[in-house]
Amino acid sequence: MEGYQFARIETYSIQGAPKTKGGQTKYRRNGQRAWTAEEVLDEAERKRLASLHVEPGGPPPQILPGTVSCFDDLRDKYHSVVSRKETYMRKQKDGTHRKAKRKLRTDARTLYSSVVSLPTLSADALADPELKKTCVDLLEAAMAHERRLVMAGGGELLMGVIHWDEDHVHAHYLAICPEGQRVDVIHPGMAPRPHSMPRTPPRRRVAPRGSTGRRARPRRSARALIVPIATP
Repeated sequence: MEGYQFARIETYSIQGAPKTKGGQTKYRRNGQRAWTAEEVLDEAERKRLASLHVEPGGPPPQILPGTVSCFDDLRDKYHSVVSRKETYMRKQKDGTHRKAKRKLRTDARTLYSSVVSLPTLSADALADPELKKTCVDLLEAAMAHERRLVMAGGGELLMGVIHWDEDHVHAHYLAICPEGQRVDVIHPGMAPRPHSMPRTPPRRRVAPRGSTGRRARPRRSARALIVPIATP
């Protein structure tokens, strides 16, 4: 299999984008439309209003089971996580901190979604059973890689979904973070730096012995001040 392919990771919230009025299209800072987590699940399932970019009546999505194996269980699992209150440290009047509970913010990133696209046309894969099997094998291998990354951050990979109704074969991998709820910790670009990775200390300049620590002004060479004069 030759050609270009891509993979990307996105995170989504219940609200989609902060500080937006109801009924208006929401956009991210980069200008792209801000999908809500519910819209992402609808698009994966190929619900009509979330899949206007594909022709109706195409091949149905193919599920790659994770911890769930159907869309109903996928939604139930996601809603059970985001409906729980999160734990945080509240500062008391005496200056101490104590654990407390609060409702999760609607703009908190609670759904992790990665996409892996193959350099194979869907029409070609559907017409060739051997090529289709190769695509599925590659996307299952990519899912195994995603599962390792997600679990390393404390997340849970719920399901993979292959779409055969767009130009190129691709799969979506959907995950949550059941403990901390926010999926920032399992996104490799947002996760905090591990404590095992020491930061390089800044270099200190040490003044030579006997100096005042101030940089001495360089002396001009006497030769540099001599200007040759042409003789008649």
